Order: sequence, then structure tokens, then C-alpha cells
Amino acid sequence: MNIAVHIDADALSTSFLWPHIQQMAHDLPQHRWVIFHSTKMPIPPYLSVNCSFWRVKPNIKNSLLLHYWYQFKLPILLRKEKIDLFVTEHHVLSSRSMVPQLMVIRNEFFVGDKKSPNGIYLRYQQKNFAKFIQQASGIIAVNEWVAAQIKKAHPIVSKKTAVLHPLLQESFAPMLWEQRDSVLNLYSNDIEYFYCYQNLNTQPHMILVLKAFSLFKKRMKSSLQLVILQSTGEEPVKDFHLYKYRNDVHLHKAGDVAIEAAIAGAAFAGIFLQSDVLSDLGPMHCIKAGTVAIVPNVETNQQVLGDTVLYVDDGQQALADAMMLLYKDEDVKNKYLKAGEKWLQGYQNANNSRLFAQTISE
Repeated sequence: MNIAVHIDADALSTSFLWPHIQQMAHDLPQHRWVIFHSTKMPIPPYLSVNCSFWRVKPNIKNSLLLHYWYQFKLPILLRKEKIDLFVTEHHVLSSRSMVPQLMVIRNEFFVGDKKSPNGIYLRYQQKNFAKFIQQASGIIAVNEWVAAQIKKAHPIVSKKTAVLHPLLQESFAPMLWEQRDSVLNLYSNDIEYFYCYQNLNTQPHMILVLKAFSLFKKRMKSSLQLVILQSTGEEPVKDFHLYKYRNDVHLHKAGDVAIEAAIAGAAFAGIFLQSDVLSDLGPMHCIKAGTVAIVPNVETNQQVLGDTVLYVDDGQQALADAMMLLYKDEDVKNKYLKAGEKWLQGYQNANNSRLFAQTISE
């Protein structure tokens, strides 16, 4: 079978589908995978021979380009590559292709004013969502909560909606102290640190993160650093070189899963301020790496992660207070670490991989 996939991520580590594809490409070498990606990202050197990457050009920067690519360019590529099945993370389908299409839905953006993982397409996605899900051969919801919202809003597609949980990268795991010291030496001048991602989804939040970090440094008089994993070539904020604590902030390129896993495993805590945890896998990988994650206090996150993470409301003061709480109270930090360990015990990567294979086959 020839399968094409359009991932919606700035790096493979944040793609919902990529870990599933990677596992299936290894387990089922008879399938050929064509992976479309809309942003520039490092391609892993260990790529399976039955996988190939295609960069979408021009880059999809707005709804018009999204529509053009899906309705005009994509059908031609699917015919040319003799594709048997198309799977997308973009919440959009091609109405001009006869190829069976599966849509992955990561949050309830289609309900009212909910946000999409990529907000620049939100209006287009919401306007056409009802049409696309009826056209879809199947709907993949990333958890039971999202599946319930789909069925409630669009009962007609209930029978073709399946739940498939994220497949977490094995590279993310707790570190030995010796390994941790080595990572601190490489990425933060031998000092403990918070870490966060800078990408298209998180860019609007970077000024809030830096302001909260300033409040934390001022109040705690701490030497803790901030490591930012960048998927974009931009500085975190305008005139970043003038930021008071610039020397305590370390910028590193995202995209290498091994490096991201090392930084997550050695971190004091991770900060994730995108709209919800299902916009990417960062918070889940943070938990898997044995590190406390700070995430927005929204219902989707609570449904997925329960009491395993530290929730924060909007605003720099709320984030700074959360950072200070973890710094001052080790018992609180340990509480979240233990809750994360318990959550991971019930998370079955192997089952998720088998379910994806079944979904593709059906």
C-alpha cells in the first residue's frame, strides 16, 4: 500500500503521526510512506527506506494557500505517486481527489470559538469542517474526550470515528545523574534550567515566558537558566539582546529528537503555553522524561493529563508563581513527578501502535 501523510508540525518530535509512521515503516516494510511537511525541518538520518519526505511549496502561510494546495496541487501528487490512502493532521481534506482520506483531529477547535493547533487556518477549518468530516473515510481522534466532542457536534460521523492515542518517543526517559550533569554542561553552563519551545504555535507566548522568567529571577535571586528550543530562525522577542537576563537564556535548535529528549530529561521543569496539550506532544514527552510540565489551565489538558502537571492561568504573574512554587517547595515538585510516573504506567505505546495499524488497514 502507498500511504501519503501531511504532518502539521515544526519538528518531527511534535508531530502526532510521525512516531506512528516510524513504527509502522519498521514493522510493515511492504507499505510505502510519502510524508508531506509544510515547514522546513531536519530529516532524520535513520529514515526507513520505505519513507520519503516532500516539502510543500509554497509554504502554507494562510488559508488561501492551504485551500490551493489541498484542492489543486495535492490531487495531482496523489495520482502521480499512485497513493492508496491519504492521512492528514491539518483538519482539511481534498474535495477533488478520489483517494480515501483519514483526518486526525487533535482538539475540539470545531466547537464554537475553540482554537486550532495552527490558528492561522482557524476560520477556514471551522467553516469547512462539517463538509470535510462527512467526506472523510475515517476520523482519528487523539483521545476519548475529543472523540466525544466530535460525536456530540456531528453524530452522523460517530461510526467512523476511532480513538488513537499519541505514540510517545522512546528517546524521552528519566536521566541518571551522570547523564544529567553532562547535559547541563552542554546546554546551560552547568546550571539547572526551565525549558520551552519556540515555534509557530508558541511564538505569541514568548514575551510572556520571558517576563515570567524575569519575575522569577527577581523574586528568587536564583541562578536557574532558561533553555529555548527553536523551530524558527527568529529571536524570541524583538530586541532580545536588550533583555535583562539575556545571559541566562540559551537558544538551541529544535528538530533533533535525541537532543530534545536530553534537554527534557535534565530540565528542572518544562513550560508549554500553547492552547492545549494536544497541539503537540511536548508536555507528554516532558512527563515521560521524568520532568514536571507547566501547562495552561484548560479543560482539554485536564481531561488528558489529570493531576500529572502544574496548571497555570493566563498571565505572566501566574506563570512566575508556578515557577516559584516548584523552586521553593520540593514536595510539590515530587508530587507531580510521582503522578506522572503513575500516568505513564497506564499509557500503552505498544497498543497505540497496533491500533494505528488496524486503523490504516480498515
